[in-house]
Amino acid sequence: MYLFKLPLCLQDMIVYFWLCVLLATLWIYLHKTYSYFKKHGVNHLPPVPIFGHVAKSLLRKEHTYDMLHRLYIAFPDDRFVGYFEFTNKLVIIRDPELLRLIGVKDFDYFTDHRSFGGDKDSFFGKSLFGLKGQKWRDMRSTLSPAFTGSKLRGMVPLMQDCSENLVQYLKSEAEKNDSTLTHESINDEKDAGFATAEESAIGKKVIKQVWEDDYLVAQAIIFFFGGFDTVSTAMVFLLYELAVNPDVQHRLREEIDGCHEMYEGKIEYDKINQLKYLDMVVSEALRKWPPFPFMDRICQKRYNIGRPNGKAPNDYYLQKGSVVGIPIWPIHHDPRYYPEPQRFDPERFSDENKNNIKPFTYLPFGIGPRNCIGSRFAITEIKAMTFDVLKHFELSPTPRTRIPVKLDNSSISLRIKGGHWLRFTPRVGA
Repeated sequence: MYLFKLPLCLQDMIVYFWLCVLLATLWIYLHKTYSYFKKHGVNHLPPVPIFGHVAKSLLRKEHTYDMLHRLYIAFPDDRFVGYFEFTNKLVIIRDPELLRLIGVKDFDYFTDHRSFGGDKDSFFGKSLFGLKGQKWRDMRSTLSPAFTGSKLRGMVPLMQDCSENLVQYLKSEAEKNDSTLTHESINDEKDAGFATAEESAIGKKVIKQVWEDDYLVAQAIIFFFGGFDTVSTAMVFLLYELAVNPDVQHRLREEIDGCHEMYEGKIEYDKINQLKYLDMVVSEALRKWPPFPFMDRICQKRYNIGRPNGKAPNDYYLQKGSVVGIPIWPIHHDPRYYPEPQRFDPERFSDENKNNIKPFTYLPFGIGPRNCIGSRFAITEIKAMTFDVLKHFELSPTPRTRIPVKLDNSSISLRIKGGHWLRFTPRVGA
């Protein structure tokens, strides 16, 4: 047997050949992937190869919320648009009527979320958010009774204890700072209000099932992290809006003082939910600053969602496994549904005006049977904390308060660039 050493130039040619083959294969794959929506008549913004539409977010040049809004407003006449998350294809729904079909009427086609944070055997996969199919239905029915009005009535005293601890902490900090507190962040049967998501028939079904410990631990973990972050985010932006809108703060404080005097400081579940202006303020805060900018659903079987726009020649069909996105943030800031969307205006949710809100354009807790199971709990928490904070403090901006808000591109969560800075001044006699 004879061994021959290839000339160096020939070795280089082979390397270059296979490199060209690899690049050509990659180009064909990317071209086929990124031309998919164009081939089917679905409008979309030009994607960045490999990264799709998330390139600017990854490079921290743009916040995820801003990216979604930019895509949403690019095609104002379309019912839905295309979106590439790296090379994954998503359809972003813009039409409220189509949201109704996907989220409610044809829910059986869109029962599940995408999987994040591990497979079905992980704690996240066993949580209410990660469960799919019948397992999710059974868990939802098991947990729903824990969030009824009667159960929440018993939780309010615990919420008040936590709220009073928050007030005492703020007061002690204010004493250290010459009676004025400048703090970077506050992260600590009857409907609970307009923003509360209605429980579906699935949640009202009685299920008698014994769950393994792993499933119960998974629910505790997801409730802790999900509830803590969303409520703290809602609170800091609500307090920000009260600080920069003193007229709203003054009117809300008058309502709170009147309630406090009438009930001698004993605030219960039903009483706090009788405060109409408080509900209006909380609803508007969740409209302008929804903790979740985006939700998704997985298509379970082939589904016709119609034509993307009036110029499209054919209907578009979602295939099994396709992902549809619900752009909560852009919808909440669409001037067609909320005139002057950047203005904080609780009057949008007054008894006279809230019926003018188009159905399926207000989605702070999601949509349909897979909405947030803890929406009543979260709303009650926010109301209790807001009640106690305004009872004891006056809020105002500081020189470091960012007006208007600029979101922090370095965070995927809702954070103000430079921090959340407000001044808490203790009220005399409070």
